[in-house]
Amino acid sequence: MPRKEFDTFETQAIEEAGYAAGQYLDTIGKTDLAQLEQHEWLKFCKTIVDAFGKDLCKKVASFDPPF
Repeated sequence: MPRKEFDTFETQAIEEAGYAAGQYLDTIGKTDLAQLEQHEWLKFCKTIVDAFGKDLCKKVASFDPPF
């Protein structure tokens, strides 16, 4: 996969991860990261990592090389 294509997928996966983390914050009713309890912070981080990994894997798996 060309680096430029991967960079595009990576950027899109980062955006998706940010969206998923924002949704998590909405569900707990907090937006100030400094106010998160330790378990909420860990869940917030896990949400980002999981969403990024899942979305990037999905995008890379859909890559169809031109040959």
